[in-house]
Amino acid sequence: MNKNRDTLIEFCKKNNIDVEFLILDDTSTSEKASKESGLPPEKIGKTIVFIDDENTPLAILVRSIYKISQNKLAKLLGKKHIRLAKPEEVIKYTGYVPGGIAPLDLQIKLILDKELINEKYIWVGGGDQRTLMKIKIEDIIKFQNPEIIDVPKKID
Repeated sequence: MNKNRDTLIEFCKKNNIDVEFLILDDTSTSEKASKESGLPPEKIGKTIVFIDDENTPLAILVRSIYKISQNKLAKLLGKKHIRLAKPEEVIKYTGYVPGGIAPLDLQIKLILDKELINEKYIWVGGGDQRTLMKIKIEDIIKFQNPEIIDVPKKID
């Protein structure tokens, strides 16, 4: 099922998740989202989809200021390698377009960077490439049940 801002709003209403949406011209990259919103980049998260060596998708939520070390992540997860999902795979496995992935209502495994658990909230993709969504970290944990690990990363 293709998802968008409207389906995300519906999911949040149905589950009484307190969120805030910010509609901008372009949030397709975290750099654009930060520039357009005026939010500091460390307050914006990005949900990135990877495919492992068994062709299994997984999503990872980290601060937008980081890049993920794919080799170290693969090793940490006990995989030979992982790769970034292609845009069509992102849509297939999450329902969202790249740049608009919300870390909610995902049918694939979500990994949450341990660094984020001390934050009250984070701004994330809001269902499309024009929307950011402010959500409490505790709601992501409650509704998505992510694996929480220290994601190997480097500063973007």
